[in-house]
Amino acid sequence: MKRAKKNPFKIAGMIYLVFILAFILIPLFVMIFDSFKMTGDLLTPNINLDAQLTVNNYLSVFQKAGFGKAILNSLFIASCVTALTVICGATASYSFTRFHVFGSKQLSNSILIARMIPSVVLAIPLYIVSQKLQMTDSYTMIILAITTFALPFQIWMLIGFFAQIPKSLDEAARIDGCNYFQTFLQIVVPSAAPGLAATAIMTFFFSWNELFFALVLCGSRTKIAPMAIMEFMGYRNFDWGAILASGVVLMFPTLLVGIVFKRYMTSGLTAGAIKG
Repeated sequence: MKRAKKNPFKIAGMIYLVFILAFILIPLFVMIFDSFKMTGDLLTPNINLDAQLTVNNYLSVFQKAGFGKAILNSLFIASCVTALTVICGATASYSFTRFHVFGSKQLSNSILIARMIPSVVLAIPLYIVSQKLQMTDSYTMIILAITTFALPFQIWMLIGFFAQIPKSLDEAARIDGCNYFQTFLQIVVPSAAPGLAATAIMTFFFSWNELFFALVLCGSRTKIAPMAIMEFMGYRNFDWGAILASGVVLMFPTLLVGIVFKRYMTSGLTAGAIKG
């Protein structure tokens, strides 16, 4: 038997993939390893693999007043933003792909343009509105702020998924007696599951890592985890061990979400929806 010739493009692709993985994972492993080091070992310029490891950094993080509540606040806000974004994004995207009315194309383009507005432009108006409504340091205001900023891009992302779902599925459901709402929930939503999962995960990551709106709208009651990390940073001194440890702690929820919902991010769930 002749040996199969090795494709040079495939080999180059594998080398490139290994390089990208190393570029991403090596800093991650260094961060986790350094989070167990003493502060004195962290400040040395040389790499010391024999440094004494300790869990004191993690203990100091969780002993910090308000850090646990900040994590719960982040989970609550990120979950609410994700749910609102998926619900509003799914219904809006379904409407754009199924109901073509005058100006719908211009409206969809305007939604994408709205996402291009920098968050710094919206910060002061949002703060003024929150003061006028007496909603400063409230969960409602920060959830709405992050949702409105994340929603335009997610709508455009979901439009592509809903557009790939054959309209004949809707027509068949309508013939069977389903109304528009039943068709949307029972037929379209299950078919668009990969897009909804991808949107939910991206929105959760975005809202979990959001800091700018939180600095403007959040206070001591609604303080989120990224704000809690900043408390380990002083004017002159930085508690690098606690900063690294808190960064590792904040990384695990996003990893857990990615692992749990990974199987939902497969494509082609509508391949067998229509029988030939």
